Amino acid sequence: MLNHTVDIKTVQERGMKRIFIKYIVISMIVMLLMSCGPLNIPYVPQSESSYRLTARWTSTVEYDTIKPQEKNKKRSTMKEVLKGNFDSIVVKVKDHRKIITRNNEINEELRKMGEVEYNPQNPIPELITIKPYKSKSAMTMQDWEDMINYYKSLENVKSVSPNYKGNAFLTPNDPFYEKQWNMTQLGMEEVWDISEGSKDVIVAVIDSGFDYTLSDAPINRLQGRDIADNDDDVKPMTDNQNMDSNHGTHVAGTIAEATNNNNAAVGMAPNVTILPIKIFSDSNNYYEMDKSIQAIQYAIDNNANVINMSFGISDNVIGSGGFSMYQDICTEAFNKGIVLIGAAGNSADEGDVEVACPGSCDHVMAVGASDYDRKRAYYSQYGEGNGTTNFGLDIMAPGGDVRYDFNNDGIPNGISQQTVKKDDGVYTEIIEHMEGTSMACPHVSGLVGLMLSVSPKLTPTKIFDIIQETADKDMEDYNKAEYGHGFINPLKAVKMARDSADGNDETEYDTNDAVDGEIYTVGEDDLWEIEVNKGNIKLTIEFHTESDFGICLYDSNGQEVESSENRKSKRKSISFLATEVGTYKIKVTRFE
Repeated sequence: MLNHTVDIKTVQERGMKRIFIKYIVISMIVMLLMSCGPLNIPYVPQSESSYRLTARWTSTVEYDTIKPQEKNKKRSTMKEVLKGNFDSIVVKVKDHRKIITRNNEINEELRKMGEVEYNPQNPIPELITIKPYKSKSAMTMQDWEDMINYYKSLENVKSVSPNYKGNAFLTPNDPFYEKQWNMTQLGMEEVWDISEGSKDVIVAVIDSGFDYTLSDAPINRLQGRDIADNDDDVKPMTDNQNMDSNHGTHVAGTIAEATNNNNAAVGMAPNVTILPIKIFSDSNNYYEMDKSIQAIQYAIDNNANVINMSFGISDNVIGSGGFSMYQDICTEAFNKGIVLIGAAGNSADEGDVEVACPGSCDHVMAVGASDYDRKRAYYSQYGEGNGTTNFGLDIMAPGGDVRYDFNNDGIPNGISQQTVKKDDGVYTEIIEHMEGTSMACPHVSGLVGLMLSVSPKLTPTKIFDIIQETADKDMEDYNKAEYGHGFINPLKAVKMARDSADGNDETEYDTNDAVDGEIYTVGEDDLWEIEVNKGNIKLTIEFHTESDFGICLYDSNGQEVESSENRKSKRKSISFLATEVGTYKIKVTRFE
């Protein structure tokens, strides 16, 4: 029985009666429930301040050091953000259904300052491009700043960035007869004795296109998509004589060019499947940032296991909406078990040292280029990063240096694969020698393809760990800033992947327990923790509330890995593939 003491003298008689009756009723209900035994009663929030989280975790404790990653990010000035090459902005909205009105027109507030490019069939329908009504030459820095700030102020807008134009990372050279010193340097013959790859492993190549008509084209390939021109023809425009026309074909060849067929060159993992995604328009020698983000989403939607990104933006996008857009999509891919490999960039000799984006993003393995002597190539960008908006260089692979012929075989030491060019109106298959971190990047993507072929259940984190652990650090001038974790060793990495017990972990995570909490003050947080004792576990956290709450999930390093998008929903959930052992934290915040 519940006992209550009420001082009748301190309250009005009518109020006292109401309180007394309420307590009597509550007491009777409690006693009735206790006499009936446990009942399965749905959760009903007791007030606007209450919520319920469903998952398994330990009891709540204080974590004063847990802060949202956003608070620690380095911020760029608007002047720095606007110094890149662009002629439009890219806007990510919260709800794409609000882009089109009932009259089937673009929302007026979105077209107030520019022409809106919107395709609801895009892999990310929330991403739209807006080109100002003024010509590019007429737009001042202040005009761009006003335009960006206007769209940031809209309620349905999540983030805004200049729609930077980027380039493929290579330096082309005239064709010579092929000698692949890089494959010999990597000891690939011993690796192929273990595996030449599996067609079940899909490697997405986001690039300038892919010429599937070549005689030595990868034997396993999917249709793919031309994101830039919005069609299914991924074949590049060979009439375009700039360096980008055959870049994607060259990159795909390093990963999976047909091998042991007495024709042309060889690839790292010739039996994996290539998924080509074209982001360079047929009419341009550059790509736009929004197309590359859409391409990553396309790779996610089409079951890619690995994404090769031999492209990047060396202009300063750190701290801008552009970096966060790349980071969001890369995190989504990583959480779904996809391995992301990105080129570090080719502008170190021009003073642009830091790793380029998206290679600089968290959850992306940034690859630098080495020359014939396994030294950092003069152009290869590097650095350890700041751990918030640039996560630095991770690994090195052959990228070449066509200025020299270190092995004296009469051929410049570039990376050589089969491509096609047009000379005097005639299309010719050639072996072309190129250099760049674009060429280093697919060596690592091919290696990951081999690792997944021998151990399909390896997680991205485990793959990163194996590649870094087995990397060679025997270079005379080794240092982490210039070489990351060292030079890839495919034989050691594939053997460790094959023998890795963790690669076959199928542990499921039980999500039966629940905890209740209350937050009375707007802006305050509650913090909970979940102990993950095995890697490769999917966490699903359900959240029930009648109020305006949001939830964020942080990994054991304090990095935000997932958050709720719609704060107004009474029931929501977030999921995350926990690939690392440790204590994960959940922050619950009350909003207005």
